[in-house]
Amino acid sequence: MEAPGEAEVENEDGDSNCGDLCFMDKGLRSISELSLDSALHAINLHCNNISKITSIDHVWNLQHLDLSSNQISQIEGLNTLTKLCTLNLSCNLITRIEGLEALSNLTRLNLSYNHINDLSGLMPLHGIKHKLRYIDLHSNCIDSIHHLLQCTVGLHFLTNLILEKNGEDNPVCHLPGSSLVQNHGRVEAQLESLYRENECLRKASERDSDTIRIKCKIIDDQTETIGKLKEGCNGKASKYG
Repeated sequence: MEAPGEAEVENEDGDSNCGDLCFMDKGLRSISELSLDSALHAINLHCNNISKITSIDHVWNLQHLDLSSNQISQIEGLNTLTKLCTLNLSCNLITRIEGLEALSNLTRLNLSYNHINDLSGLMPLHGIKHKLRYIDLHSNCIDSIHHLLQCTVGLHFLTNLILEKNGEDNPVCHLPGSSLVQNHGRVEAQLESLYRENECLRKASERDSDTIRIKCKIIDDQTETIGKLKEGCNGKASKYG
């Protein structure tokens, strides 16, 4: 097979240098067969024969990466892509989630149609530093509710966790309590919203209380001043009476 050489970056009108690269179903065996511009914003290499994520660490401005329907077995080589927002690795050979800890701006992750049963790579994404909101994990091998909760409950911004779609699911979906697990992200988001609302009300109440205390202090000071003036006036009246 002839190597594809340097891929041309084109938009729908055929203009180059628009920041997007689409090289689908071209028989690529390695990303290194392409010469990728570091200024690219989106890369779509869907439906090739790529087995390893390499030769992409210099594309620092990349925001969208689609490597779905390839032969990838490990999530790796992404540590420098700190601007990445969406990552599609569906329909590959991945068995565990890993290698995502540097992707603090990642909001959407599609790992459906893999062989994943180890989610421990999500734990480094816990807290407010990471922005992950949407994870599609349907058609995998997840079989433990405890492990699923342990790895996802700390994802601060998570609102959508997809374990089942169109009849394709995970073994965990057939266990008691699985529906609650799938909705926990949305429930947590609602609870967080209520918490923030209550905090705003509490702070507003404190501000109102502070205002009342200040007004009372002003009134007390004015009353004290008036009292002293009255005493002064009474003293003068007695002196000249």
